[in-house]
Amino acid sequence: MKRTIADREIFFTADVAGEPIIVVRDKQGELRAFSNVCRHRAGPIALGSGCQNVLRCQYHGWTYTLDGRLIGTPDVEGVEFFDSSTMGMVRFAAKPGTVYFCEFRS
Repeated sequence: MKRTIADREIFFTADVAGEPIIVVRDKQGELRAFSNVCRHRAGPIALGSGCQNVLRCQYHGWTYTLDGRLIGTPDVEGVEFFDSSTMGMVRFAAKPGTVYFCEFRS
């Protein structure tokens, strides 16, 4: 069965004007675009394309949900002043058929 970005829990990566991006469709069907750079050590969060319900950086294993929230930080638990709620993926605006490359702030 061939899957496309129209399917849920699908992602693909690309470079746009030198910026690594990741485009996902989450479990609820919302299309989202993010910088494909981990907030920890700037490694890629995902490679290529696929079907996953979370994204895990290959460098230190930080784990993000498809809505961009940081949910896993190996070896960081208990670090003073670390607030994972401020370390989610950097989001770009995305609509079906179009991705706008400017930082999205909620």
